[in-house]
Amino acid sequence: AIAARLAKAGYKVTVLEKNDFTGGRCSLIHHEGYRFDQGPSLLLLPQLFHETFRDLDTTIADSGVDLLRCQDVNYNVWFHDGELFKHSSDLATMKVEVERWEGKEGFARYLSWMREAHTHYEVSVTGVLHRNFTSLFNLARPSLLKHVVALHPLESIYARASRYFWTERLRRVFTFAVMYMGIYCDSPGVTSVTLSFVNKSPRYGNDYPGTNFAGHCGGEQFYVNPVNGEETSLIMNCDAIKTDIRYCQSIGKKVLLSIGG
Repeated sequence: AIAARLAKAGYKVTVLEKNDFTGGRCSLIHHEGYRFDQGPSLLLLPQLFHETFRDLDTTIADSGVDLLRCQDVNYNVWFHDGELFKHSSDLATMKVEVERWEGKEGFARYLSWMREAHTHYEVSVTGVLHRNFTSLFNLARPSLLKHVVALHPLESIYARASRYFWTERLRRVFTFAVMYMGIYCDSPGVTSVTLSFVNKSPRYGNDYPGTNFAGHCGGEQFYVNPVNGEETSLIMNCDAIKTDIRYCQSIGKKVLLSIGG
């Protein structure tokens, strides 16, 4: 996304890829006639992807990517005894599932949990994802500091979930996803609750790319197609390059990087 935006702005961009294929975690493994995504199969935060494509004067649909909304059930969470929890972005489905474990009052607590998660989401997107942090002073922005208390930075997502769910199983259901961030559910953090919102919210939900993440009509095409900017190239299967980027200064239509070693 960064390379494409720079090229769109008129910079000459070269993308270095250490492998002989593109995509990283969005690439494919072919084995005995089967095809596997190396990374996630569900697309979260679709609005951010739509935003990126709009910045490049196109749309996801016009680029040949067919996004399929997971309607009834996003996925099933299985427990050791064979019981399962049907994870869904549909509130009616979630009401049945939550009340099955938490009782009639459980759904109201679930909505309170989602309300808190929505606060985390809005602050994360507007105050973090859409902002540049070039120094420690950026962390002291008044617009961000005023939300610190609401983000419960000293509490873990498990501690927050325990305030809304009485059963251990649903506490696990609504906290296990933080493992994808490389942390434990009992690790303090200000953004982990966001995961519970983005894949359960009726507004955002989960999308599945019908052409898969690494399809020929997916993001891969942007390595070979122009984006109305300077010439863009891709170097694949390159050797390791040691770089020491000491400064980044925009002069005219070039980005100067100090490279050492």
